[in-house]
Amino acid sequence: MIKKIAVLLGIGLLFSNCTNTQVKEYEGVYTFGHEVRIFKDTNTKTDYWLYSDDKKVQELNNYMESLKEKEKNNYSEVNIRIKGIDEGKATNGFAEPNDKKMKVIKYEIIEK
Repeated sequence: MIKKIAVLLGIGLLFSNCTNTQVKEYEGVYTFGHEVRIFKDTNTKTDYWLYSDDKKVQELNNYMESLKEKEKNNYSEVNIRIKGIDEGKATNGFAEPNDKKMKVIKYEIIEK
């Protein structure tokens, strides 16, 4: 009996880890401002805090900062497509209860 429980727990952990590392494609709007840097998925309406292991998100934020200055607007928005990994609930100090975090693998700005 204990062996069966251990096997079932092991299988459950294996499947839960697989879903956390699955790269998916998302499309939505990225909003950038002084206190806001959030991606809203068009399909699920979920808000994501973005990060990357390399400079992808920093490059996106640099582009957004230049767009904000060009438009003379405190908040800039772009439509983007992201290949990323949904890593679950965001835990930073500014995250709302339903906010999630996403590891960005690749992004593409979609022309309006």
